[in-house]
Amino acid sequence: MDLKQAQIVYVVAPRFNDAEYRKSRGVFERRGCRISVAARQLKDCFGLEGAKAKVDMLLDKVEVEKLDALVLVGGLGMKDFWADESLFALLRAAFEQGKILGAIDIAPVLLGKAGILAGKKVTVYFSETKAVAAAGADYVTKGVVVDGTIITGKGPDISEEWAVEIAKALSQR
Repeated sequence: MDLKQAQIVYVVAPRFNDAEYRKSRGVFERRGCRISVAARQLKDCFGLEGAKAKVDMLLDKVEVEKLDALVLVGGLGMKDFWADESLFALLRAAFEQGKILGAIDIAPVLLGKAGILAGKKVTVYFSETKAVAAAGADYVTKGVVVDGTIITGKGPDISEEWAVEIAKALSQR
């Protein structure tokens, strides 16, 4: 796939990890990807250190068939989604349609709660290793782990490497 045609949709919480968002978005922008941001409300979301993410669409308006990758950045705000059945349905639909799913920091827990991590190798921020294991995932200590269409990252220090792996997976389609 020509990355200039790739449609990436970020899912952000009102409080997200600045580095994970900025660094990964920079990787995608440099490659010419088309980027949208989805959230629960049509208002800007802010990182814990002040970065701003302009929200383009509501989560329930994301059209899975029109995207190539669904990307979840971490930050404590992601815990607000830990009981969000509509997000879980979106994640399952993206997974079933073979879309790339990227999750970093604590966000891989959401993939587990959506029921799509069983038997998958993943990494996650150290505080959430039990949560992904409980979802049937095989926790790996590496910074970035690719297992099929699921690409997980451990935390902010690995944001660029994680995004490069997502871009690589998209370019191989």
